[in-house]
Amino acid sequence: MVEKEVLIKEVHHRVKNNFQLISSLLNLHLNNSENDAVQNALAEAKDRISSMALVHEKLYQSKDLSNINLYDYVNDLVTHLLENFKIDVNTTIEVEDVDVNIETVIPLGLIFNELITNSIKYAFTWNEDKKINISIKKIEDKLQVTYSDNGPGLPEGF
Repeated sequence: MVEKEVLIKEVHHRVKNNFQLISSLLNLHLNNSENDAVQNALAEAKDRISSMALVHEKLYQSKDLSNINLYDYVNDLVTHLLENFKIDVNTTIEVEDVDVNIETVIPLGLIFNELITNSIKYAFTWNEDKKINISIKKIEDKLQVTYSDNGPGLPEGF
């Protein structure tokens, strides 16, 4: 059993390192490009890679190698993204104390990555008081996820 745990930890560590290598390659290309559209695309890809790497980092650090604490992951992901964008946003994160497996947390992390990126790019262009609210509740065997920002919303007739 101990050998299996060591092997699983090693796999998660190697996956995290591979994500870091990919992120570094993207960063290299990002720094060498003068095209704004290319720079934006590479930066967004790098953020997606980081959200998946964070999962493996959390798994590597956890006592239970198959699950991670959802609140810790979401909180760290939000903090990481806001630091990357160098933006000050008032965040409210209400996540029940629940552990989830890798099959749940990776897609959830990618979804939050897109939602937060879209809020920063589109919702906060006009607003000085930037707010993001995230709520995750466990209802039976499902997760109820609520995400909102205080941007202008969709235009009429959308």
